Amino acid sequence: MANEKDIAFNYPPDGCYARAHMMTTRIRETYGVEPSKVWAFGDLSVDTNGPYGSVRWGYHVAPVLPVLQPDGTVVNMVIDPSIARRPISVNEWKAIMHAPTADTQITLLGQPPTNASTGKPYPGTGYWPGQDPYNGDLDAYSAEVMRRYLEAGEKGTDDVVPPSPRR
Repeated sequence: MANEKDIAFNYPPDGCYARAHMMTTRIRETYGVEPSKVWAFGDLSVDTNGPYGSVRWGYHVAPVLPVLQPDGTVVNMVIDPSIARRPISVNEWKAIMHAPTADTQITLLGQPPTNASTGKPYPGTGYWPGQDPYNGDLDAYSAEVMRRYLEAGEKGTDDVVPPSPRR
């Protein structure tokens, strides 16, 4: 996944929702397996080697797949090239975000995560924790987000505005 040229893995300040959408779509289409999404909520931060330094988030999302281990156990492995060079366990993923006690949830594609404050699912299909953008055209919205963030990542700037989620 890290070699996908149209996904902005080099822009950590924002865009995890679009990266996760594009990666889950490609995993399904290319490998014929159904990934899920793993969500982390809380005071999250990652240290980057680039111009962004430490980046903070209120939530983060990435694709996750169950992987059979040599000992016969199955471990959920997170695919998140924006913060890890290889598939990692959910616990490793949380540790990279300096949030070992973060609220994590694994959802099926099309299923939103649950709001911990209300105990109810967020609106939308689980693209992000809220109503879907562009009347549900998630592919178009994701492509536009990644186009803008690829350019910003190449420049090492964070003065980029994501497209409006409404038209």
